[in-house]
Amino acid sequence: MKKFLAAAAAALLIAGAAADAAAHDTWLARGAEPGRVQLLLSTGNRFPIAEFAPPVSSIERAGCTDASGAVHNPNPVGDATAALRLVLAPRDGQALACHVQLVPFDIELTPQLVEVYLREIRAPDSVRSAWEQMRKAGKPWRERYVKFARIELATAAGDESPAQWRTLREATPGAPLEIVPGGTAPLQAGREAVFRVLASGRPVRDVPVELVSDRSPVGVWLRSDADGLLRVTIPFAADWLLRATVLDLAGDAWNSRFATFAFTARAPYAAPAAADSRPRNAMGFAARP
Repeated sequence: MKKFLAAAAAALLIAGAAADAAAHDTWLARGAEPGRVQLLLSTGNRFPIAEFAPPVSSIERAGCTDASGAVHNPNPVGDATAALRLVLAPRDGQALACHVQLVPFDIELTPQLVEVYLREIRAPDSVRSAWEQMRKAGKPWRERYVKFARIELATAAGDESPAQWRTLREATPGAPLEIVPGGTAPLQAGREAVFRVLASGRPVRDVPVELVSDRSPVGVWLRSDADGLLRVTIPFAADWLLRATVLDLAGDAWNSRFATFAFTARAPYAAPAAADSRPRNAMGFAARP
């Protein structure tokens, strides 16, 4: 994907920042600002490296739901180089499910970029076949895309109840495409996690979804089942991102929907080991039995 994004970025610098955003993922991350909840909205080649911030004018809607079900509106506090900051008043230590949807943008890509683009998003054969027919007919790749980013913010204590997790995860705004966690427990390393791919609140099958982390450049590809479900065991504790792109042909133009879901998987809790009461030698090692 780096090859595609580097070439796309160079070409799109001329076309404008709006087109540049189509070649990248956009995600939410937790910020660190004393006294307030801070979200960072970024766009980049590959999570977690942020390259630029979407402008405030590109936000169509944004919201957060707390563990009681109350809805709050994050406030953008100005454009920045690598991340757009959105802030909320303190939520009394409650967990949050937050989302941002960007306004649609129109772009046109060269055939060379299209080929790499389709490969990097794992486009299905139906999309490739339709594009091949268009290309042979001399038709350009014109695309209108919309992006949706979601994040789950647990509390530092991580003591949310099953009912609170259910409230957070049922807070789905009916986006064109979104990835929603399931279950009523925190996402932890070494445990199976369940997610659902939704479009306007309805499950979507056969969507390729990549799981990437801030600790490894290697991603894991998944595919939603007939109920829109994804099941995966989180390999290790890290900041993770699920990313997906769905393409639909409308006449001679493409409509694309990008979705990301960011979350932190903590290491599983391990009880302290029992104290070793065996006598020790001068080096501090326990004596052999």
